[in-house]
Amino acid sequence: MKAPESNRRQPKATEGVEGHLLPIAPRCLLLLSIAFCCLPSPSAADNGSWASAQKLYDAGNFSAAADAYQDFLAADPKSAALNYNLGDCLYREGNLGPAVASFLRAYEAAPRDSDIAYNLNLALQKAGESLVPDGTPPFVFQLFHGLSRAELAGLFWVLWWAALLLLTLHLVLSRRGKGACLKPGLACLSLAGVAGLWWLARVQLAPRDPGVIVQADAQIRSGPGENFSVGFTAPAGRRVSILDHKHGWIEVGVIKEGAEGWLPSDAVERL
Repeated sequence: MKAPESNRRQPKATEGVEGHLLPIAPRCLLLLSIAFCCLPSPSAADNGSWASAQKLYDAGNFSAAADAYQDFLAADPKSAALNYNLGDCLYREGNLGPAVASFLRAYEAAPRDSDIAYNLNLALQKAGESLVPDGTPPFVFQLFHGLSRAELAGLFWVLWWAALLLLTLHLVLSRRGKGACLKPGLACLSLAGVAGLWWLARVQLAPRDPGVIVQADAQIRSGPGENFSVGFTAPAGRRVSILDHKHGWIEVGVIKEGAEGWLPSDAVERL
């Protein structure tokens, strides 16, 4: 099982800029960098407090270990490491649907983690699909998902405020004949545009209300009720997009096949 660890990094020293900008611009950018780098990591937690869950896992008591990890997740629901470890326990128990849901949450928080990506893909293949869509080159998929949506949002705002700061400094200092922040400001603005478009593309291409089927051989019906005919069945672990809900039933679109239908609400776990 993967041991959770912190991904915090110390910001590198910023080289000086000529003239009177040395005391101002680099220091402001450094402060922005420190603020971004010191944001809490999604997997940051008191690793020592997980020892009890680890002991249960090592003893093969996966059900109790899963319960322990769920208790920890109540305090840190976006933790990549906790969701990954919970998914591992659920997968070993044979609960494929909930395992896929946990692995997906872990992957959303830490898309560059090779262990998370590997085990998510393994679980998805057991459910009849794969992490990388058919026809998409793996390196393109990995590049597009190289940063999480939270990281892209943070990167966009850091670059946006850095651009505003540098361009404002340029306007102020250019009156004294010392404006040298125009090019760095425009560079930050351009990079902010790239990060913003990347972030927007990730948001637009992701399911608006994603979920995972957690019921084995789920019967997907033509309407919200058992009196409606069964159109097709889908295995546990299949990813869906939730479209509507009515009277304890949920309308879903099965992402792989593109088919739509209705399931009891307890047959789907929302992400």
